[in-house]
Amino acid sequence: MLSYLSKAPGIGGQLKENAEDFVVEEMMPDGTLLKLGKKVSRPSRKGEFTLFVMQKKEWNTVQALRAIGDKLGRGQASFGYAGTKDRRALTTQLCSVWGASPKQLKSLSIRDIQISGAWASGKRLQLGDLAGNAFTITVRGAKPRSSAKVKKILSELKGAFPNYFGLQRFGSARANTAAVGKLIARGDLEAAVQNYLCFAGSEENHAAQAARERLSREKNYAEALEYFPGYLRYELSMIRHLAEFKNDYAGAIRRLPRGISLMFVHAYQSQLFNELLGARVAHGKLKVEKGDWVCPKDKLGFPEAGKAKKAAKAGEKGFLCLPLIGYESSGLSEGEEALLRKEGMSTKSFLLKSLPELSPKGGFRAAFVPLKKFSFAQRGDAATFKFMLPPGSYATSALREFIDEEKS
Repeated sequence: MLSYLSKAPGIGGQLKENAEDFVVEEMMPDGTLLKLGKKVSRPSRKGEFTLFVMQKKEWNTVQALRAIGDKLGRGQASFGYAGTKDRRALTTQLCSVWGASPKQLKSLSIRDIQISGAWASGKRLQLGDLAGNAFTITVRGAKPRSSAKVKKILSELKGAFPNYFGLQRFGSARANTAAVGKLIARGDLEAAVQNYLCFAGSEENHAAQAARERLSREKNYAEALEYFPGYLRYELSMIRHLAEFKNDYAGAIRRLPRGISLMFVHAYQSQLFNELLGARVAHGKLKVEKGDWVCPKDKLGFPEAGKAKKAAKAGEKGFLCLPLIGYESSGLSEGEEALLRKEGMSTKSFLLKSLPELSPKGGFRAAFVPLKKFSFAQRGDAATFKFMLPPGSYATSALREFIDEEKS
């Protein structure tokens, strides 16, 4: 259990009873908020890419773009996006596609996906090409008259919350993404592939659970092609490779889209970050100390972790940052080195000899981030939070401080 910053009990209730309860509106780098139902237009420029605004419900970003790609005859590699958005939500975001015109995008008809604008561009959208996200989140079943509790918690947080990676980072159903990443970092690719293919965890589909368990017992990849459910595209791609090329586990991982395979190692980095941050919160080490990493704020008042530098003195101005450990990470603290030893790892573990293209250099992430434009309103047992967060921060990590009734 990750430590809480606030000690006051939360208001209770449940998140995401329906998609409309979790609204995420992306903010473009120029500050334009992509509001639900609002058309966006920009002048077209010369180039082979089309930028488009996608509004979706009950689709995650990758699934929605795959559906769009199927209609356009474009593969996943043709698409770009600034950030991923959850399935169980109503969201807007900017995306790009190579080799399709704005007219083609605007003419699409896909259930629960709308294109709110499209224009030609000479640039592919990259991860991180956004200023932030605005959230409107309704919690159902909240305690009556919760405003006083929310106000107290917000005061204890001093307007900022621990910037933990949310559960979505680790796989929404089976939650084994970080475990696969750790095995890859250890160089045990066979175990990594078997974990990805066979670990059932809280697998919701009974046919998928049975298939994973059978493959775990039999380890016959040729036969698995006959009984694995067809919707498990990625798994079947790996199984097909292993049926043809025995024991080529690196090759099997390479059958996945690069964005998916990168998620494994990134999830493990995220797990280590959460442990480091949780330890600091638990021990009350919330302020910048000499030798910590610190970063400035951007024009919206959010941390610019990419500009992190060593603090020359305690209390140095800026946002406390912690490392996302990679093979180029240096100057780690004693606590960070101790965590790596406990894991049986070192920074060199992240220089992946068998899969060098997945090797993460490392970086930094703010330990605490502010809740901008925060508001709270309640009608009956429906409590609605509104706030803005920087790219890469999780609303669910903020809301756990306000919702959870039991804290340790």
